[in-house]
Amino acid sequence: MNKAALVDRIAYEADIPPSDAKRALEAIVQAIQTELSNGGEVCLLGFGKFVVSECNRRYAWSSKAGVISASPFNRVRFSPGKHFRDTLNKPSPRARKISTFVF
Repeated sequence: MNKAALVDRIAYEADIPPSDAKRALEAIVQAIQTELSNGGEVCLLGFGKFVVSECNRRYAWSSKAGVISASPFNRVRFSPGKHFRDTLNKPSPRARKISTFVF
């Protein structure tokens, strides 16, 4: 699902115009980015938690300058909430039941 499809789905589910849904989605994304860039974390109950984790430095050799540079970087991690995990892992209605035979 891309951004346009998500905007259409939000507009349909919330019964609002697509332009309002697009602004709402952009506001949510902007708020999450701002909070994470300030070193915070975003926890959406039932959905999951976004946190920033610092990764090990990477060393790179610059052949032009003849120096080794080290650059640490941050990575955003997402851990799904219990309700979200349960929704993804519920059995399919077409799943075949496996019966056990006892000899």
